[in-house]
Amino acid sequence: MTAREWPHTGVSKSGWWDVPIPTCLPNKRKDYEKGRAEEKL
Repeated sequence: MTAREWPHTGVSKSGWWDVPIPTCLPNKRKDYEKGRAEEKL
């Protein structure tokens, strides 16, 4: 079994997780690019 929820995972999730969407999925890629452009570093 794998823990997916805090506190059992040992880490909390925050920020942008950059898992690129390939260009062969144009609708999802558009959403990915929009979300990435809005991210502040």
